Amino acid sequence: PMASLTEIIMRAEKGKPSSSLITLMFDAIIGGNFTTSKTGCDQTIRFPDGLLLIMELFPLCDHSLKCEVLSKLTILASRSKRNLVCFTDIDIMGTLVQLINDEGSRDVIDRVLKLIIILARHSVSIKNFKAYYVNVLQVLDDNDLRMKYLKTLESMIHKKPVHSFFDFGGSQNSGIQLPPFRITSSGYTFGFWLRIEDEELHKKRNTILY
Repeated sequence: PMASLTEIIMRAEKGKPSSSLITLMFDAIIGGNFTTSKTGCDQTIRFPDGLLLIMELFPLCDHSLKCEVLSKLTILASRSKRNLVCFTDIDIMGTLVQLINDEGSRDVIDRVLKLIIILARHSVSIKNFKAYYVNVLQVLDDNDLRMKYLKTLESMIHKKPVHSFFDFGGSQNSGIQLPPFRITSSGYTFGFWLRIEDEELHKKRNTILY
């Protein structure tokens, strides 16, 4: 069905996606007017299948439009954790890793790598990580490109630090202390690591993380 829809769009666009089409698709993805500004309307992804359609059309775009698409995808992925989940659920990372093999423009590759870093810091599968690493091994004759790949690989593992700590040690002030945050209509997620310690583990200088 996605391939058929792509074919219909390409017939309407006379074989080449236009900037106005991409703008329309990004508007459709969020169900509103997409903007690159940090302020304005809600930029939450509402129709993630639109991302798949954009990636189907991507190889048919010219150089400047490819850069525009990747810049907008990077902004969209950076908007919220919910958007990152949408990117992960439909495996945009796998498509981006493949793009590195097929793309010849350094400008486009740089933008692909920037988006890969953002997505990988949220979540990356073993399959996609291995595929990316294979790409690193395949560019041994291009030192500049290999260094970019290696720097991206290094950046993947640098996740954001823990925002808050809490302790239930039994003291008067033990509990959860969080920084101020705004609850949106789309809700929020509370994620944490649970560390379990007991006397025996403490003697072994070890802990258990869940």
